Amino acid sequence: ATIDGITVRREGHGAAANGANRTINIGLTKDGTNLAGTQKGTQNLPKDTDDTVDLGSAADLWGTTWTADEVNASTFGVRVQKTTNTADAIRMDWVAILIDYTAAGGAATNTGWVSRRGGWW
Repeated sequence: ATIDGITVRREGHGAAANGANRTINIGLTKDGTNLAGTQKGTQNLPKDTDDTVDLGSAADLWGTTWTADEVNASTFGVRVQKTTNTADAIRMDWVAILIDYTAAGGAATNTGWVSRRGGWW
């Protein structure tokens, strides 16, 4: 299969103790730790009310190449990096990933959303 694009959907909010912005960067990892490709800018989270945002698309490879083995590996995932004051909580309810790919023989499809519950950072 050829990986055509990756979309990440996240839901969450921030709780700024000092009124500062509540910001995060979203990226992908191939090895479970290090950033693979490029992050999706700075996401400003609303205070105390969840929002849901899609990042990437069916044609976005996040600045790198992907193989079927890499996206099927247990180490593939989403990196959430907090960029604000460490006293401010970031509360992610869930993160989901959608992989768009072209199967051998040329049929384009996607994996369906795969999600994981979040927590506090």
